[in-house]
Amino acid sequence: MADADLDVCGREDFLDRNQFLRAELVNVGLASTDREWYGDQLRFLQLHRYWTAAARALRDKQKQANIAALTELLAHSRE
Repeated sequence: MADADLDVCGREDFLDRNQFLRAELVNVGLASTDREWYGDQLRFLQLHRYWTAAARALRDKQKQANIAALTELLAHSRE
């Protein structure tokens, strides 16, 4: 249970689910530029740590791939 709430950080569908979160925030008036969004999401993933050895073993590799993907998206964002 310790890592269940942020399990998505290390899943293959992270970027898709992350866009759903962004859309929800836009719907309540919290829009951001691509640069702001990707930068914030990248910092969040970089600071996040799984608590359990099981979660680290299961999710850290994909989380690193998600960090790389966000880094690439940030590098190519215009605003």
